[in-house]
Amino acid sequence: MTLAERKQLLTQRAAIYRDLIATERLIIQARCSSVPAFLGSQRGLFVAGAAVVGWLLARRAGGVLRWLPIAMSAWRIFQNLKSDSKLPRHPSA
Repeated sequence: MTLAERKQLLTQRAAIYRDLIATERLIIQARCSSVPAFLGSQRGLFVAGAAVVGWLLARRAGGVLRWLPIAMSAWRIFQNLKSDSKLPRHPSA
């Protein structure tokens, strides 16, 4: 492989990586467009959660890895209970 061929290959590879990064940026930008609407109703809880995660990371990363799945499960259960409480009650209850 000559030097010119190697240079052309590297240039093509760089173009592919640039396109890949641009595509990923568009995907992330599309996903993040719904974040402000979500944070509007949950902002205080989000800030508190970020503070707790930061504190656990400051101590050591193992704390986050151990408690984060539990916290996420608790959050899902809380959201389900909250949505269940909005259901209409049975008239005889």
